[in-house]
Amino acid sequence: MYGLPLHRTLYLTSLLPISRIVPRLRITIGLPLGLKLNIPLELLDSVWSNILHIFYCLDYEVSKDFRPKPRWTVIDVGAFVGLYTLRAAKLMNGMGLVISLEPSAKHYEILEYNLVLNGLDNIVSLRLGLAGSRGIRKLYITENSINSTLVRSYAEYMGCTGRIETIRVVRLKDLINMLRLKRIDLLKLDVEGAELEIVESSGDILKRGIVKRIVIEVHR
Repeated sequence: MYGLPLHRTLYLTSLLPISRIVPRLRITIGLPLGLKLNIPLELLDSVWSNILHIFYCLDYEVSKDFRPKPRWTVIDVGAFVGLYTLRAAKLMNGMGLVISLEPSAKHYEILEYNLVLNGLDNIVSLRLGLAGSRGIRKLYITENSINSTLVRSYAEYMGCTGRIETIRVVRLKDLINMLRLKRIDLLKLDVEGAELEIVESSGDILKRGIVKRIVIEVHR
């Protein structure tokens, strides 16, 4: 009912058994809007779920007013490998700006590759986490790395591997000051359990009306 691309589903599903044998083998997937995504096979399951979520189910665009438009400034917090970043940048037709934040070293490297692969120049990518305070935090790496999080209890629930990355985090107001932003047309948050601390620490920014729209993926 979402215009599900059956042929792509069957093809990518057929690769799942192979992904367990050669997890680091990389493939390039064709996306809607003429976009492409290059990933290691070990991320295929998570990536395919997110392709459906972002490009076909349009979960971030339930309201048409949340569909990125030319000349907007969009911040993608928790960009993973760049799916929403790419979609937003493409919808803006090269006009405007997408700021893409991803704290995981592994995911950020893939994100950067995909930005170059697609030749989009209206994107700024930062290896940063957004949080309720600024400084250095622990990123708990989960069995399915897409669920890696700043929140230890959430990591344990999702299957913590015991691996930890030390990352730099900033508050929303720090990011706004750092990039000298006057307006944020859309803030997208997918931060694996850290949503509340970000929102609570951003009260003054939200009251000032700098952020026009927020879409939050809530994790419990």
